[in-house]
Amino acid sequence: MLLLSGYMNFESYVVMIFRKEKQMTLQQLQYVLTIAQEGSITKAAHVLYKSQPNISNAIHELEEELQIQIFKRTPNGVLLTPEGEEFLIQADAIIEQVNSLKKKYSPDNSETFRFRISISRSSYIVRGISEWLNHTVDSGAPLDLHILETNTNRVIENVSSGHADLGIIRIPSEQSDSYKTLLKSKNISMQILMEFPLRIVFKKDHPLSRYQDIPYEKLEPYTEIIHGDDRVLAIQKSQINPGPDMKHKKRKIYVYDRGSQINLLENIKDSYMWVSPIPLDMLNDYDMVLKDCSFATIKNQDILIYRSSQNHALVKECREYLTKYVKELLKSIETREK
Repeated sequence: MLLLSGYMNFESYVVMIFRKEKQMTLQQLQYVLTIAQEGSITKAAHVLYKSQPNISNAIHELEEELQIQIFKRTPNGVLLTPEGEEFLIQADAIIEQVNSLKKKYSPDNSETFRFRISISRSSYIVRGISEWLNHTVDSGAPLDLHILETNTNRVIENVSSGHADLGIIRIPSEQSDSYKTLLKSKNISMQILMEFPLRIVFKKDHPLSRYQDIPYEKLEPYTEIIHGDDRVLAIQKSQINPGPDMKHKKRKIYVYDRGSQINLLENIKDSYMWVSPIPLDMLNDYDMVLKDCSFATIKNQDILIYRSSQNHALVKECREYLTKYVKELLKSIETREK
């Protein structure tokens, strides 16, 4: 349960808004949360399977009752007012507390670990999440975890709509300000997890393994494994090098799941792939090496994102653990390359 200094006591707030002469309902609070997540009453109505007029009327009645303006209407949807942002935090805390009570006193009150994560495709992220689970969840405890590897736009949509509790996106660093504006408009908070240039990974017996810094032109005769989401050359340029020398290779394979990428790298002779940092033990498991390529001038950012109104305790725990994990990963990479 979230309690913020500077705001009134949580219990007093609940008493105030639910006192007898008021008509506020939990349903109205849920409407506010969903509208804030969607940034639109129309989209919220679709998510909630309610009519737009009913939701609009409910919000209007709520604003009249409390004598505050929660949302500011714009041509592109709605935005929270300063009063609305404060209200949203308290409303989210109330909904969380009610859900906690329901879980505690339901016939089946076993503590099930429920969490949903949407992430950009990355080996180190999945490894970090796995270690966090081992650290957090008791062996044999009920577990209901959903991990979706997808593209950046889908991750943002899943977090915004509430279909994911936490997301991790990958963007070019130079586009950071644009994404910051986009995320703010969707009431999503962000935290930079890591900044890095993409590097080359291939088998230890690859003909280019003698180079520590791979000359870009030397990659031409070899097969490139590419994320299917990055099949458009402009996307690759934005992640690696925007210059005219960046071209599609003659030999390329597009793959949409990480397991297949690893299998192809293992079995397609002299293949390679552009990747984010990879843990040393994972490289050793697959008999692979990670190499620099100075041609990759663009730095990328992996960013944790979550709804600004989110007070899910596991979101905070996961963020803190992954932040610590990444620091240790980067330190280990720096140590092994000295």
